[in-house]
Amino acid sequence: MSSEIPSLIRVERGSVVPLSYAQQRLWFFDRLVPNSSLYNIPAVWRLQGEWSPRALENSLNTLISRHEILRTTITEKDGEAFQN
Repeated sequence: MSSEIPSLIRVERGSVVPLSYAQQRLWFFDRLVPNSSLYNIPAVWRLQGEWSPRALENSLNTLISRHEILRTTITEKDGEAFQN
């Protein structure tokens, strides 16, 4: 099994990317009850043995760079929300 990660192909987006239905729902709830932690899912990782904080950081940064949704923010302009 190869550990080589395939190259990413960048997809051009329009100037405004609309929200998905799920994103619209979360945006609406955030407007209804600002800064609610209702949708936060707490988690704990127990790391045992020798581990490298730098390797963990690099792994998370690689994951974030490969998955656009982890870098997506929602912006509101003139009462309309969109992704960027």
